[in-house]
Order: sequence, then structure tokens, then C-alpha cells
Amino acid sequence: MLCDAPTFSNSRGLEHDFDVQRDHPELIRQLLRRLAPGGCILFTNHLRSFKMAFSDDGWAIENLCKKTVPPDFARDPKVHQAWRLERLSS
Repeated sequence: MLCDAPTFSNSRGLEHDFDVQRDHPELIRQLLRRLAPGGCILFTNHLRSFKMAFSDDGWAIENLCKKTVPPDFARDPKVHQAWRLERLSS
């Protein structure tokens, strides 16, 4: 599953605004509930100051930022944030 979250949104359809730094833990929890067995989540965003705050026992969280920044943007790697979340084997 891929989730490319916006940095910020204040769409009329939302009950409150969305801030990726503030709201990503709950967003990820909602995604995990819908994830098929054996699946993984690729979570990306473009907030330069983003810090992953989601942690949950039973999930492996891998920072893919360095692996996924295109060569054209290598001099400024904070332009892109990417994380892989996968259920650990029981």
C-alpha cells in the first residue's frame, strides 16, 4: 500500500485540518487496519523537517529516504521522506 501524504490540507470535507507531522501516527494506524496479511505500507511525504513518530510493537519501520531520493535531488535529500512499515513475523 502506498500513502503519499500531503504536508498540510485544510479541505472543506475534513472536520479539521491535516498536518502530516501531527497527524501521521493516526493515519498510519488507520492504514494498518486495512492492510492485507503479508502487506507493507510505503509512507512518503515532502515535509523537510518530518520526524517519524509512529512506533508500535509488531511492526518493522525502515527509513528509505536515502534509497529513494533521485540522483537529481541528492544534494538536498530532505526534499523527500519515505518509510516502509511491515508486520514482524509472529
